[in-house]
Amino acid sequence: MDIPVRIRDARREDRDVVAEFTASTFPWGDYVADRFLDWLEEPDGRLLVAVDPTDRPVGVIRVELLSPEEAWLHAARVHPDHRRMGIGTALNRAACRWAADRGAVIVRLLVENWNTPARSQVTKLGFSPAASWVWGEKSVADGAPRVRANGGRRVPSEERLVRSSRSEAEPAWMAYSTGPLAAAAKMLKPFGWSFRTMRYPDVVEAAEEGRLWQCPSGWVIADPTVDGWQVSWLVTTDLDADRIVRALDDRAVASGLRNLLIWVPQVPWAVEALERASFSLHPATVYARTL
Repeated sequence: MDIPVRIRDARREDRDVVAEFTASTFPWGDYVADRFLDWLEEPDGRLLVAVDPTDRPVGVIRVELLSPEEAWLHAARVHPDHRRMGIGTALNRAACRWAADRGAVIVRLLVENWNTPARSQVTKLGFSPAASWVWGEKSVADGAPRVRANGGRRVPSEERLVRSSRSEAEPAWMAYSTGPLAAAAKMLKPFGWSFRTMRYPDVVEAAEEGRLWQCPSGWVIADPTVDGWQVSWLVTTDLDADRIVRALDDRAVASGLRNLLIWVPQVPWAVEALERASFSLHPATVYARTL
């Protein structure tokens, strides 16, 4: 049954309470407490909490503007003792209202496909599936398996991945925007773990910052992480996918990285290329709602 709740801006002193009730969100824990204080300082977002009559937080959500028209929701959590009381709905509505008041016309969020309760909840809140994605993760440390074929032995690529120059931004964009991966992605791209519409200036920026790479089979944008790369943009074809994935693997090894994370739209041949390269795969769905 729904209960009255009060939604307010989060404060620094709320962090420890939120850390307590989010500590077991996933088997590995949660990221909310680690990012809590940073989020309070970021100007393009708002961290909200739902509080009980004693002003103690029992729920949390974060909303941010990824562009003037696009908002992103994440970190929605409700204390286990206060679920099914309408708190998640109240937090969602408050976050969407904040975004709409600042000019956003669409809001999106990401749910992993295994999370059936969350998928059901966001559907009830008026969100619809916008694009299906798969994120793959893989260790590229010495001794880690490279491929599932050939007894797990590494199969080097026929091609070498090298940094692209600024002049490659336009052909990379043209190949992507007219190709099947863009169509499946609905032109969305992950920026970290948030998704917004991909634009040509994003490719230019990646090239200027040394994050755009190329080989004869296509292009990738690879963003550095603590111990590896997150590949957030892949441009290739069904005939070339295996070669560019192996070239990416080779480049990671040569660069001394330990881990690769890659996002691809859920296109069968792209997903199969990651499977053949021994990535562990996790399907997820971007949901969207107009404001």
